[in-house]
Amino acid sequence: MKKFVVTLCLLAISFVSNSQHLDPKYESLFIYNFTKYFEWPSSASGDFVINILGEGDVVKELQKMASIKKIGDRSIKIVTCNDLSEIKSCHILFVTYKKSSDINDVLVKIKEYETLVITEKPGLGKLGAGVNFVNRGGKLKFELNKTACTSKGIKVSRKLEALAILL
Repeated sequence: MKKFVVTLCLLAISFVSNSQHLDPKYESLFIYNFTKYFEWPSSASGDFVINILGEGDVVKELQKMASIKKIGDRSIKIVTCNDLSEIKSCHILFVTYKKSSDINDVLVKIKEYETLVITEKPGLGKLGAGVNFVNRGGKLKFELNKTACTSKGIKVSRKLEALAILL
């Protein structure tokens, strides 16, 4: 009986801790599908560039996706950055959870770029990320900071607004 209770407690702890993390497969699918609902001001040709600041499983998932998908007729280029100094102009900048504390410096670094910033830590949408992934009731949802997007000249589809948690 004691083993059963301990096992049950461990399973419960595992479930709770896993439910707090976001699934990288779903995040990468969301990121890919976001490209259909945003319009960048001056990006009609060349590769569609997604920079990732930090490390994590989402990097692998985005690289897999980029190897088989396109955005319109454009190839997707995934660029990983370990440091703020490595960030260059891109369409999307995904800031991993581990690099979330750098959000203010990130926003200063990219202020001249037409870049959609996507984050995955509660509160970062209000701080200036265009899109922020959140866990609501065990499900992946996203916050949309339309002001942060439009200030970069990025247009947001009304369809996407209808699906988002608006800030």
